[in-house]
Amino acid sequence: MLDRSQNLTYSELPKVITFIKDIVKRLYTDPNNIEVGLMHYSDIRTARYPLMLRKWSLKVALDRIEYLRYRSGRKNFLGYALKTVRKKFFKRPPKADEERIVIVLAHSEPADPEKAFKVSEKLRSQGVEIITVTIHTKKTPMRLNPPYRALASSSSSAHSFDFSNLLNSSIDVLLNLCELNTCPKDTTKHCTPKKQDIFMVIDSSRSIGRSIYPRLRRFVRRLVNKLDISDERTHVGILQASDRRRTQYEMKLGEFTNPKVIESVINEMEYHRGYTSYIGRGLDIAIGDN
Repeated sequence: MLDRSQNLTYSELPKVITFIKDIVKRLYTDPNNIEVGLMHYSDIRTARYPLMLRKWSLKVALDRIEYLRYRSGRKNFLGYALKTVRKKFFKRPPKADEERIVIVLAHSEPADPEKAFKVSEKLRSQGVEIITVTIHTKKTPMRLNPPYRALASSSSSAHSFDFSNLLNSSIDVLLNLCELNTCPKDTTKHCTPKKQDIFMVIDSSRSIGRSIYPRLRRFVRRLVNKLDISDERTHVGILQASDRRRTQYEMKLGEFTNPKVIESVINEMEYHRGYTSYIGRGLDIAIGDN
């Protein structure tokens, strides 16, 4: 859902489009298992759907996003837009294996904050996860954050980016989406009700980038903290893949079972900045040793 009120200028729109396309491209790991839609809104009854919520080929989805036209409304009636989305797309209950996520991309305060909050509560009660992304432009102040934090499913699902750094920020939203799929909805602490072996091969090449790597490390730490790690339950291993010589273990599978020790290992992981990502070699090492 894209806020198209007057604070977003014509010259700023292309960068926002690139941000949206980057998220969509990375989500399309299985085109047959994802439905994507795009709505832009501003004043009441101005909602438009460049992409209706359905299965699209990646090419068609990206083309429709690319040719999004600039239209500027006066105000941001987010509550009305959320109500429209709820009535149009979320009438039926979700299937057992279905994840429903709404991403709100905004750069101005809602003109109807109470309505927006009430509708967001109804969406969350229906199992819809809400991620908010506030963009701070020259016209928009930092005080945008509080109302959007209240709308998001959790504090970690409320993001705030400066417009100048927007193109480097899609990874935060993508990691957030990964986290939403990590734990079942009916668990509060542990993701693994039975014994599991989880091995992570992490890309540490220059394609990740020094500025993004700390976020990736933070995601790994959050994921591990949600697992029931012990000698009898879940075992974890981590390997970083970059150049051939730098593709190496941070810890072998089951090498440590003390959560505090594992957290310390993750905190000390360093970015390798390799020229190439030898993910295949990393997988071979992991499979051969484990």
